[in-house]
Amino acid sequence: MIDDGSPAGTVAEPGRATSERTTARPPGKMGRVAAVRGRLGARHLRAVSRRSLWALPFLAANSLFTDGSAISLNVAIGAPWASLVHWGLLAPWCCLVLWALQHHILPDSVAAWLGERERGLSERAQRLLRWGKPSVVLALGAVGPLSSLLAIRMFGLPAPRRYFLAVGAATVYCVVWTGLIYGGGWLLIRHLLGWGT
Repeated sequence: MIDDGSPAGTVAEPGRATSERTTARPPGKMGRVAAVRGRLGARHLRAVSRRSLWALPFLAANSLFTDGSAISLNVAIGAPWASLVHWGLLAPWCCLVLWALQHHILPDSVAAWLGERERGLSERAQRLLRWGKPSVVLALGAVGPLSSLLAIRMFGLPAPRRYFLAVGAATVYCVVWTGLIYGGGWLLIRHLLGWGT
């Protein structure tokens, strides 16, 4: 007769002791996997929150150093000095934003993923990409410096080359937007070439 801890004079229910022992077992493999996933999810959430806190101040101040400064300097100084002064403000700002993107905002996994896809291409395509990346970065400078900086980060360009390209993107932006668009330089060019007549 097996004593399963039941009071005297009662009959133990079949399988009761077995079920109690089963429920008392420590969590198995599925439980450990769920716990690991929970910890990874919490760690990922903290990392995203930390990167977002780094990104918010730069996004908030970006318009002040781009369009806001370009318009204000053209009103206060006028062409052609507005473009030069704006470049002196924008070039260090672009280097600072690129440093933040490189080390605190965008994870390395993005550049690593693109690098793996690039290594899967043919040698000719890789050579074209190596020559084409700087051109893409500088062309995006005409859209906005932030687009160029994101491209530099995702392309995984090494230092100090990436910072030279950031300064180049600031130069393109100051020529196109500060000088030609906001400064009225485009109207001056049309007048000199006789397009407005």
